[in-house]
Amino acid sequence: MDISEVEKVIGTLNQEMWETNELEYIYLDMSANGYCMVVEFLGHQIWTSEWDEREYNEKEDKYEPLEGYLRREINKEIEKLKRIKL
Repeated sequence: MDISEVEKVIGTLNQEMWETNELEYIYLDMSANGYCMVVEFLGHQIWTSEWDEREYNEKEDKYEPLEGYLRREINKEIEKLKRIKL
């Protein structure tokens, strides 16, 4: 997976989150150092190209789409936040 593919997915998800809630601090952030790409949500690493935890389909020899994986991980983080009681 190259950086432009990751940027496109992040752009799509960030736009969708903005249109849903208009909170400027809710977004995906990506960084790369030439060796590894990292995607974070609210400062928490949810995907890295070095340790790709997406489901792998051996028959098709490919990983699940990044967008679906990131959506699932974002929702997991949101569920964790919902448990906070003050």
